[in-house]
Amino acid sequence: MKQSGGISMGCLALLTVAACSSPEAPPAEGSSRGTITFAGGLYTINISGGQPPQMDNRIMGNTVLDGRNGYHVSCTVSGQGQAFSASISSPDGTSLEVSGANASDNATFAAYLYGTSTSSGTGAGTINVLSDLACKLVQVDPLTSPGSIWAKFQCQALKTQSALSDSGHTDVAEFLFSGCKK
Repeated sequence: MKQSGGISMGCLALLTVAACSSPEAPPAEGSSRGTITFAGGLYTINISGGQPPQMDNRIMGNTVLDGRNGYHVSCTVSGQGQAFSASISSPDGTSLEVSGANASDNATFAAYLYGTSTSSGTGAGTINVLSDLACKLVQVDPLTSPGSIWAKFQCQALKTQSALSDSGHTDVAEFLFSGCKK
């Protein structure tokens, strides 16, 4: 009798541990789109696995999940309206990295765009690395939940590492990240 009581207690302890453990967090997901005018070309960035987000029309569009189909997504959003850091890359090497201390309208942040994207009229065009440390969040979705960020942004002085005198700018750009670390 004592032995079966010990086994029962052991089973109860295992069930308690199994019931109390939290499920694994879902992978980070995101998407991004943008139009960039640079050095006489019009480039588009679309990392969404399909339809990109459209904040003005309240369309979430498609997102890509970290680790699936060659996409990589990582992000941290420390509360609503707080610091954020996020990156998304596609299998073809096109990527966007963003980071800022404040996720509110008119806040400035750093943006880096990498890779090869489509250039209108000329097919594929290499954009290599474009960066602007003073991009502006034009509109941040106020309904975004903690651990998420959805924003339209504008960069006025995107520069390449090889030709710092040339600059480009975004015409329409936005990013959406969710499932981020908090």
